[in-house]
Amino acid sequence: MRAWLRHDGDEYPVDLADLDETIRSGALPGDAELKHPPWTGSSFHRLRDIPALRDALDAPDARFADYLRQRRPTWLTGAVAVLVMATAMFQSSLAGSDASWATARLQRTFHQWMIGLEPTLLDGRWWTVWASQLSHADLLHALFNVPIIAYCGYRVEQALAPSGALAVMAAALLAGSVSIIALEDAPVFGSSIIAYGLWAAQIVIGLRMGEAIPPRLRGRYGMGNLIFFAPLYAAGLFNTDVSHIGHVGGIIGGVLVAFFLFAETMAGGAVQERARGRVLLTVGLLSAAPLLLLAAAARAPGLAYGPYTTHLVEGAGVRVRLPQRMADHAVPVGALQGWRPSENGNEPVFVDQVFLEAPLGAQDNWVAAWWARHLGSPAGPVRAIEPLSADWQSFQVKVGRWHVTEHQLQRGRWLLRAGYVTRRPASALAGRRRLYASILSTLEVLEPPSLVDVRARWSTAPEVPVLQRAYARELRYAGRPAEADTVLAGVKPRPEIAQERLALWREYPDSAPPDAVAWLLPHLTAAAPEAADFHLHGLAWLVEQGHCAEAAAHRQRLPPSVDVGVIMAGCPPD
Repeated sequence: MRAWLRHDGDEYPVDLADLDETIRSGALPGDAELKHPPWTGSSFHRLRDIPALRDALDAPDARFADYLRQRRPTWLTGAVAVLVMATAMFQSSLAGSDASWATARLQRTFHQWMIGLEPTLLDGRWWTVWASQLSHADLLHALFNVPIIAYCGYRVEQALAPSGALAVMAAALLAGSVSIIALEDAPVFGSSIIAYGLWAAQIVIGLRMGEAIPPRLRGRYGMGNLIFFAPLYAAGLFNTDVSHIGHVGGIIGGVLVAFFLFAETMAGGAVQERARGRVLLTVGLLSAAPLLLLAAAARAPGLAYGPYTTHLVEGAGVRVRLPQRMADHAVPVGALQGWRPSENGNEPVFVDQVFLEAPLGAQDNWVAAWWARHLGSPAGPVRAIEPLSADWQSFQVKVGRWHVTEHQLQRGRWLLRAGYVTRRPASALAGRRRLYASILSTLEVLEPPSLVDVRARWSTAPEVPVLQRAYARELRYAGRPAEADTVLAGVKPRPEIAQERLALWREYPDSAPPDAVAWLLPHLTAAAPEAADFHLHGLAWLVEQGHCAEAAAHRQRLPPSVDVGVIMAGCPPD
């Protein structure tokens, strides 16, 4: 059935079936006029005033085209562009100020507003997902981004309404932030994530909506913008300071929303409010997603920071599972081996062992003094905390603004030290301490490397005295005196072997066999007078074991010039 259509100054007949399809596709505006006697009588009526066409006019493409034709004010884009530019100008004024407070404020802004693995996830600064878009290196940095936000945001908001444009920004920020946290080493700031998300959405809207876009506006969407902005993107590829990963993440977020969002501009009549509500709910979920991700990562660090690698700590006899990105960033912590999550990080985890030249004193005082010296700040009181496992001792000490957690395992002369140095977390969502604690829980303690090396050489020639003595010494250093004495007891007696056994018995009194005195006395008697240390150590051991008669007899063999008064004070006078 034919009717008459009046549109753009032309009047022509139209088939009603074709008319319905044309209206649904958005090709005809609602103010076009139709004359069809059963619906309009003998006059022309606007399409939107004809009840029979209301369903066609409420089709998504028709509603979208009608909204786009209205050219409404884009207040959201304007507000975002002004906010970004105003913040950049304020930061620029601080950077140009000679006042110390301005410099300090600017440094805090950069540190607390950047997005990345450490500031966002490990420190728990959840606000960096949004705040990072307001921080720029300088005014020129902002001037590159704000025009893209203003133009592309204007086009996206014209097509998807403020709620849809906000959804594009939220999705771009989420995808860009996750990409940066997962793949970037250095933290990132700048509004380019939003800019690239809006640019991608503007292109995709043209591809998705096609002919629903009014002919005069089609050049503003779709691939024409790809050609326009591609040189800008290509130019950035050669800038090493640009986060290409963040840009790609922003593009992905913008593409996904522009492809799949059912915007309020596509909903007609009574369902428009519900559509707006669903879009705003989507915005809320996208905005809350970083908080949920941070909470999940803080409580499940083993899943959040992978992939992991098993790392053999060279020279320490320890294996530990580290996130690969930490294993790639080794850093010295004093004289200890440590790792940090990123190149710019200064809160490391450490695992290493040290050789003790002498027994430790009060361990809490020693720990506090060591860290105060290393961090250059006075240390507060040390408090004991739950150890990693049996045989470990664990401490916590505050040194200036730093908090140090250290676990120690003493194996003879070797002291295994493992722990981490952190600042006070920025929020309850900080995951650093949980991550570091989970890393330390994977420690696998092996034999000291020096013992493994000497044993390998000794096993090839176990009859060589030098290797026998070296092997026994390493067993003693490793806190295995019974095995060390067994090795020495099987060696042909020599003065150096006697000295080695005596040193072992003095360090580990319980390791001396029942015949120790009978074995030692002939060696003391046979030793040359010049071997003063051997004589004195032997005399001291006899006194320590309560063999005063033997000690007194041996004292008579020593030259009168040798002062043993302090040693013999351990025995009662006759």
